[in-house]
Amino acid sequence: MTSGNLVNLIIYNKVGNFLEELFIDSVDTEYCLRLKKFNYKIQRVLSVVLNHNLGDMKYYNFGNKKITYTNHNYLRRYYMMRNRLYIWKKYADVLPSFIDSDKKQAMKEIIKILLFENSKFKKIIYTLKGYIDYKKNKFGKINAK
Repeated sequence: MTSGNLVNLIIYNKVGNFLEELFIDSVDTEYCLRLKKFNYKIQRVLSVVLNHNLGDMKYYNFGNKKITYTNHNYLRRYYMMRNRLYIWKKYADVLPSFIDSDKKQAMKEIIKILLFENSKFKKIIYTLKGYIDYKKNKFGKINAK
């Protein structure tokens, strides 16, 4: 989350701003991958705590296994897909293991939408819209209906 970042301002001025066109999702991921591209280190500060909710967390018990899903709304699903695709293409050569892992995570999220979440149809439609807008190079906020 960009709201929880501690940023070195000297480095920030060298590598540039957070990308406003990504707007809400993956802004921090893009910035970290950009830092990695310029060979900067990213450090976690474990003594700092930020309380944050990821969507509307829900749980499904499947035997002795608990499945967690975020139940993000359809607009967040749009931004998540559109911005992920941008990052996958732009940073495939910077950290391929992260990109591969995130692709798997995206597939898991789609499966969880289909199996567990509410408003499945609308979320899948907006996920597809995110894909289409990425292909059209359309970024920033969208007008949702």
